[in-house]
Amino acid sequence: MKAKFLLTLLFLIIYFADQITKLYVVKIIPLYGYIRIFNFLNISHIENTGVAFGFLSDLKNIPIQKILIIIYIFTIILLIYFLIKDYHRKIAKYGYTLLIAGAMGNLTDRIRIGKVIDFIDFHIKGWHYPSFNIADSSITIGILVILLDFLLYKEGKHEQT
Repeated sequence: MKAKFLLTLLFLIIYFADQITKLYVVKIIPLYGYIRIFNFLNISHIENTGVAFGFLSDLKNIPIQKILIIIYIFTIILLIYFLIKDYHRKIAKYGYTLLIAGAMGNLTDRIRIGKVIDFIDFHIKGWHYPSFNIADSSITIGILVILLDFLLYKEGKHEQT
């Protein structure tokens, strides 16, 4: 019961933090504007119509948003299946929860406004890492957690609950 509560809390924190920060950025920063936080970090306002790092954002004649929404929904259903199937795996269930929360955050944007708001901009001497958001970070961390679980599970060092 404690694990289900923690997983639900983790999902809610990530999902709502993602949505609230995106709404705030849109409200206070004009499109393509930014606020410098550190010499290497800006909070910017970018609208991504494509997928990761803006890939496929130039496609105009293909209903890319509808295709991406279908892919997101299918992926979330698949992740929920794996979460239920692998629930006994102590670490993996947190990774799946992070993946689901991130996917839901970006799916909400695609359904609501037809694009994803990105705002975290790391840069060094003119080189900018592609902007991202809390949902993207959650997805990345979720993948790393699942890989860690896989490595530990494979080597027999994994605790199950």
